Amino acid sequence: MNLFPKQSLESTIITHLQQKSWIIVELINELKKVRPKLSKQSVYQVLRNLKKSEIVVITSKRVALSSIWIDRM
Repeated sequence: MNLFPKQSLESTIITHLQQKSWIIVELINELKKVRPKLSKQSVYQVLRNLKKSEIVVITSKRVALSSIWIDRM
């Protein structure tokens, strides 16, 4: 029985983005250190959902938290 459930991928990504903006490939590599079986597709899918929800901004190959979302918090 797992007493400490895993954080959702969305919240893990948001936690990493609170520190700094990331180049997407570097973010994936960093996340794979914690979750070795993580796929690129799952990260891109979560990023698309976060972008649609205006939580993150994706420009070129870089991702960062949206200032709109930060202001709401």
